[in-house]
Amino acid sequence: MPLIQVQCKNCGANFSMDDSMETGTCSSCGSQYVMDKPPVNINIGSINLSDGWVFSPEKKDIFEMSKTEYAIPFTRDDRQAKQDLLCKLISYDNSPIDIAYKANIKSIKREYYPFAFFEITGIADWEATSIWEHIEKYQVPRSETVYFDRQGREHSKPGSEYINGNRYNYRPQTRTVYDTKTRTVTDNIERTSGSISPVTIPVRVWVSPAESDYLKDSISGWIRLDQEYNEIDDQYLKDFDTIAIGKTVEEATESAKLTAQKEFANRAESEVPGTRFEDFSISGEFSRIFMVYRYLPVYHISYEYDGTEFEYLITGVEQEDLQYIKEHPVDEGIEKKAAAIKRDISSLFWSEVAWIIMAIAGGLIGLHALAFLLSNLQSALNIVICSIFLLIGAGMIFFGGRKSSEFNKKHYKAKKMQKDFKENVASLKQKIYDLIQDDSIPDEGKGATIEGWIREADLGL
Repeated sequence: MPLIQVQCKNCGANFSMDDSMETGTCSSCGSQYVMDKPPVNINIGSINLSDGWVFSPEKKDIFEMSKTEYAIPFTRDDRQAKQDLLCKLISYDNSPIDIAYKANIKSIKREYYPFAFFEITGIADWEATSIWEHIEKYQVPRSETVYFDRQGREHSKPGSEYINGNRYNYRPQTRTVYDTKTRTVTDNIERTSGSISPVTIPVRVWVSPAESDYLKDSISGWIRLDQEYNEIDDQYLKDFDTIAIGKTVEEATESAKLTAQKEFANRAESEVPGTRFEDFSISGEFSRIFMVYRYLPVYHISYEYDGTEFEYLITGVEQEDLQYIKEHPVDEGIEKKAAAIKRDISSLFWSEVAWIIMAIAGGLIGLHALAFLLSNLQSALNIVICSIFLLIGAGMIFFGGRKSSEFNKKHYKAKKMQKDFKENVASLKQKIYDLIQDDSIPDEGKGATIEGWIREADLGL
């Protein structure tokens, strides 16, 4: 197998390593080395990350894992989490009117989701073909034919006109015109290179068991590097429903390294001079990888409505309004009525537009008929024909204007109905929610009151 020459970072001696082997030993001082081959051909926008072989000391020399774990304390309590759930449910336009009353809470769990936080320090060298360009305008000549009537007016198409009963064709004329276009001009092409000095990249990795991408992306967005964490021990997490770690340290580290490589490439890309670049390559080396587990507090509420169970998650930090709710109860009656009103609004709008177009068309017909009449007063037949078209145009203007006005009023009325319906539903939901929060009224009394309110509202569902 081919041998690769390596310089020992400990003693400076040169030694050979078999490129088919994963490890090697310095023949002078005995230092252990591994050969890491980062992912090849990772496309990052216009960047092609092909690092080749990267040599680093043994992982035990550059990898450090904190023995201490950290967690954000819960500052939201069970009552507040339940209220937040009900407020979220009543905010949906299509949720049932009595959702705040009939949503049956099955369980409220305080969960901790683990994340692996990394600080990855490294350096990188990049090369690229830089291209300097600019956009310039230029003109292209072409021939075009235009047409002139007897009054000297220009027309883009051939035609004719009647004067005193005689027909005259438009006179064609060819001329040269210039179209302005743009083109890209290359000023210089040069091979460029640069380095990224030692920099530390912060990376967070989702290490919980596999869940839906939607849940993963939502909760991952809740955690920030600037949040306040408390140092914890093993006993602390036992008091909560802690989500198990679903990735090994090695898997989390590989994921973090890949993220860091992409960040190095992004930073290098921003340093490449020129208007654009091609043939980009980057190689680098990690000198330190620090890892620590941090835990994010999440309230997990399971509730039931009309025999169906649903899930709701909200951050355990009171000051933050971060929620996850993939599905929620839906009132088909509200959806159908809202959809019907929306269809009516659309239908009325296009009917109004159609009648407006008719009125405009009538006006154009009348104008053309009048212009033709004024230029052909000597012919009685032309006068009769033009008069008929004038009457048709006037009729179209009258009926088009009248009908468009009628449909405009209906359109306005339908939009007001839509607004009132949404406001009435939202108002009734809020009214029910406020009643639920009143602990001085027994549940039986609340139920009867709510049913009475719904009957009185008469929303036509």
